[in-house]
Amino acid sequence: MDSPCFGLGQVWFRALPEPLLHHIDIAAVQASETEQQALDLVAALPAPQHALLTWLTDVLCSVALNEVANKMSVRALATVVGPNLYHDGEATQFLSAMESLRFSQNLISFFTLVVAARLRVHQEQRSALSPVPL
Repeated sequence: MDSPCFGLGQVWFRALPEPLLHHIDIAAVQASETEQQALDLVAALPAPQHALLTWLTDVLCSVALNEVANKMSVRALATVVGPNLYHDGEATQFLSAMESLRFSQNLISFFTLVVAARLRVHQEQRSALSPVPL
C-alpha cells in the first residue's frame, strides 16, 4: 500500500468536509467488540457515507485478497486507512495523549471488524462462483 495513488486516497478522505465515520459516536466505536456490533453502527450511517464506506471496504478487500503478494492483511489495511476516516477535531480535541492513542487503537480495531466482515462476504461470493471439484 505504498502506492502514490493510495496516498492520494488517504489525503482525499482526510479532506472530506465531514469525516466518513463522523456520525458514529466515539463511545460506540470504543465499545464495538464484534463484527456484528461494528456492522450495526455502519448500517446506521447516512446513505452517502454508507455507500462510500462500502466502496472503500470493497477496494480494501481486493487488496486483502492478494495478501500473499502484497503483504497487506486486513489489520494492516485498517491501520493505514482507519485513522483517516474519523478525524473529528471537536470530538477528539479534549482527549489526552493516552486517550487519543487508545481511541486510535479502538478505531483501528473497529475498522478491522468492518473490513473483515466485508471480506467474508467477498470470500463467500468467490467460493459460490467457483466450480465444485468432483
